[in-house]
Amino acid sequence: MKSNSQTFTSIFLITCLVFSTFLLFLPFLCNTYLIPRLLTGLPFGQKELNLSKITPWQLQGSLRFIQNGEPVIVVPNFEIHYSLSDIINGKIESLMLDSPSLHLIYDGSSVTIAGAEPIKGPEETGNQGMPSFTLPAAIKKVILRNGHLALQTPTGKQDIFLDTNLQCGFVRHEQAKHRLTTLDADLSTSGAIHLASVIKGVFSGQGVLFSANVRVPDLLDLANLAFTGKAQQLTGELILTGEVALTQELELAHLKAGAEVHQFEGSLGSFVIASPASGEPANISIEGDKKSLSYRSSGLTLIQPEQLDLKASGTINLDNQEITGTATLDSKRLDQPVTVEATITRLLTAINSKVHVDSGLLTVDDTIKLGPFDINADISYDEETLTARIKGNLQQLTLPEQQLSLKNLKWDLPFQTNVQNNQVQNSGTLTIETISYKDVDTARFAANASQSAVGFDFTSSLISKIASPGQIDCSGSALFTGSTSVACTLDSTIIDTAQLPEYIKIPENTNFIGTIAAEGNFTISPDGQKGLLKLSIKDGDFTSGELQAKGITTDLVFPDLPAVRSLPRQKATIASISSGQIRFSDGRINYRIEDTDSLFLEKVRLNWCGGKLESGSLSVTAETTDIDTTIYCDRIGFVELLKQFGIEDAEGQGSLNGRLPIVISKTGIKFDDGFLFSTPGNSGIVRFNNTKQLRQGMPDLGQTASLDYSIKALENFAYNWTKLSFNTEGENLLLTMQLDGKPAAPLPFGYKNGQIVATEKGQGIQHPIQLDMNFRLPLEEIFRYGTNLQSFMEKM
Repeated sequence: MKSNSQTFTSIFLITCLVFSTFLLFLPFLCNTYLIPRLLTGLPFGQKELNLSKITPWQLQGSLRFIQNGEPVIVVPNFEIHYSLSDIINGKIESLMLDSPSLHLIYDGSSVTIAGAEPIKGPEETGNQGMPSFTLPAAIKKVILRNGHLALQTPTGKQDIFLDTNLQCGFVRHEQAKHRLTTLDADLSTSGAIHLASVIKGVFSGQGVLFSANVRVPDLLDLANLAFTGKAQQLTGELILTGEVALTQELELAHLKAGAEVHQFEGSLGSFVIASPASGEPANISIEGDKKSLSYRSSGLTLIQPEQLDLKASGTINLDNQEITGTATLDSKRLDQPVTVEATITRLLTAINSKVHVDSGLLTVDDTIKLGPFDINADISYDEETLTARIKGNLQQLTLPEQQLSLKNLKWDLPFQTNVQNNQVQNSGTLTIETISYKDVDTARFAANASQSAVGFDFTSSLISKIASPGQIDCSGSALFTGSTSVACTLDSTIIDTAQLPEYIKIPENTNFIGTIAAEGNFTISPDGQKGLLKLSIKDGDFTSGELQAKGITTDLVFPDLPAVRSLPRQKATIASISSGQIRFSDGRINYRIEDTDSLFLEKVRLNWCGGKLESGSLSVTAETTDIDTTIYCDRIGFVELLKQFGIEDAEGQGSLNGRLPIVISKTGIKFDDGFLFSTPGNSGIVRFNNTKQLRQGMPDLGQTASLDYSIKALENFAYNWTKLSFNTEGENLLLTMQLDGKPAAPLPFGYKNGQIVATEKGQGIQHPIQLDMNFRLPLEEIFRYGTNLQSFMEKM
């Protein structure tokens, strides 16, 4: 008995020794003979799988796959824990991967393991069999600790560090296999993206039901990862929740998912979108099956370039890849929301979309009224080329405060990217049937545009609808660089202010008829604005009451638009000017426009009474109430001057020089100590036929004979010098005329007691005399300005 016991003990010890020796050499045997055969077909240049420890309850080892000298998959240490009973039943207690790393490559369209061929899907392999959730071994727990995922993108490398704890549930299946029934995973990452997620899965004979909750504290991490580092400013916390039901063939049976973004703000170019200022999160929800999905979004606000609240809903047809949706755009500036409908179809190589926008009458900022309108856009994207055509109809756009209205706007405009230099584009059109100002139909507008490789070329016409015809034609281009240039012309057009609409305020009893022409060009670029305008007026006739100016001609150049400032020394000529009894001719004016409210008269020169008059420089502004200037006179005809000032029936020769300071205001014309005098040594003969008028202007000479001699002398008077003085007293012109001379021929007068007396005896006398005559002449009757001067000055 004792011998049997010793024999059993010896056999057990020998067996343990042999088994221990086998386990000791098992890693060596596996590493040397078994594992190399298993790794033969893997697509890596260097493949290493080393088992460092094998026990009845644990297996340890390491893994390294290397391609082109770079490690692709590395697991420095992995551990598999099990028990003998688990092994017998095909179960593994846990699999732990310590500090594994995986190197992936993203080329912009797909992700592959570095050095390996892209994984082919069932469509490419031809394998259409139903997937099975049965496994030869059941792994209850998978632990990934300090994992490293290196993602190589076209713009750089993204490093993601992750930790995962995965719990799996199994049931026994036929043929000693195990079918997966549940999956619970906790996943957290750091590095290029920070997130924490909980994923649950239930596997049954009908399919799989996944539920997930994912939290991304910084949305910028996700954007940089998705858009390969090109994302612009983006902030916010993302929370994703949802359920996905798949059939046993892994086809989508049902999807329900939602996303909340807290404190969201993002920008793309000049567009900035954010969550509401109230602090509520932005929401996006999706629900549907393998045929179609419905989506809904709310809580988004466009901040720039215009503040709008955005809401959208619609469906995604997964069979034909068509997306339909309705968006609502609302703003504090609008009195009602605007609805946008869109349909997007994705074909094999292109994306086609149709957009429709319509609205009733809208009020913007309580100052602009527009609508109803209808806009349709066809947009397609094909091989990096975006093509669009936008058609629309706007019945009316009104600016009530400006009393401006545009009626029946229609447009049909094309757009395409990547246009080649020799490519011909269909032209687009824009028409405005009526442009109304202050309820008067004033003009209509039509334009054609076509796109080139560098921008748009266009032509346009602005056609007058008022009584005076006229048409402004323009042509130009708008470049994608941000520069726009336009050149416009107005052919010679007759303008008659009597036929202008009432909203153009013309002083009462004032009219202008003439021919006007214009040409100009204007450029807008990133460096600023620059323009040139040339105006031409010919054969103009101006009438204001009894003031008439005929034969007005001028050319006017504005070289620095948008500044309303003309070149200096602009010239205007006037054939004749008349006002009441006053007549001028051959007027020549040098002037310049300094701004919209200021006119500077550099020089004014007119022919008057056979001589010339000239004014000094003068500035007239919108605030000017009185025009105060001095007129310098040269060789003014003496007799003609007297006639224009109402001293009639005179003839003779002689000329006068001097200056006439005058003030023109709303109330009339005033002379301030003006004077004209004859040239010394240049005497002349003057004959006054209306001596009665002269007698009224003479002072009392005291003796009738002397007065009669003076009156008789003026009928044929040889003067040595003369002087006229001009002053205003009330509404009258005080004209003082001084004459020094003698009768041109002896008069039937003689001397008696040192006095001049009338006599028929002798040859008569030519006694020298000096006469001062004062005339009070009504200025309004001379110049005939009446109420027109006041009206003109008020509206100048």
